[in-house]
Amino acid sequence: EGYDTIFNNSSRNIVSAFLLLVTMFVGASYYIEEKKQPILIYILTLVSSVILFGRSGIAISFLLFCYAFYDNYGKKIYWLLIFLPLFIFLYFKYSGVVEYYLMEETSFKYGLESPRKSMLNEYMSGILYSPQDLFLGRRYADCCATVVQYGDNPHNSFIVGHARYGIIHTIFFILLFLSTLFYIKKKPVLIFFIALIFGRYFFDQLGLFSPLDFVLVYIFLLIFKEKRIV
Repeated sequence: EGYDTIFNNSSRNIVSAFLLLVTMFVGASYYIEEKKQPILIYILTLVSSVILFGRSGIAISFLLFCYAFYDNYGKKIYWLLIFLPLFIFLYFKYSGVVEYYLMEETSFKYGLESPRKSMLNEYMSGILYSPQDLFLGRRYADCCATVVQYGDNPHNSFIVGHARYGIIHTIFFILLFLSTLFYIKKKPVLIFFIALIFGRYFFDQLGLFSPLDFVLVYIFLLIFKEKRIV
């Protein structure tokens, strides 16, 4: 529980999310300058996410680590010949310990069940039958007992955005993400980062109009920025 006091009035999940966002900020900066990813920061983020024991943080930090590892060593066969046997050895030697920790000491012990699923189901239930709720957003007290139970925190940035700003907010960010797909061949890693950020936003009230959006905005600017030809 001590991790819940690192940021004032924020849980350990927010700490993990902040580390992920900073890691992707650094990663995007290195990528756009065509430099190798600083793998140490990815390792530290993965280890920190495991210590903070949040499921989405562990999963996303692992994906980021895999990308950084591939960027540094994946294209070099001799590195694979060195690391692959090492990983296999470590897996068979310590897999039981890792599995125990993940299943008993992190949120994976709860499986995939989460109050977030109930919150999403309650918010979406019947929304298509109420034009006012669909276009202008819903009041949690009118639809979502689980959200109210958790202090009006739906643990989902997209729900918060829709509740506050209506369907315009939802459509705007959907179209913004889809527009990045035009650059998927030129800047696939940046779009990968955007997808991970949106994925993380889906599991907590983090962004889509908050100070943490600075990373999202930065990566969007990098995606849409075209190189000048002198």
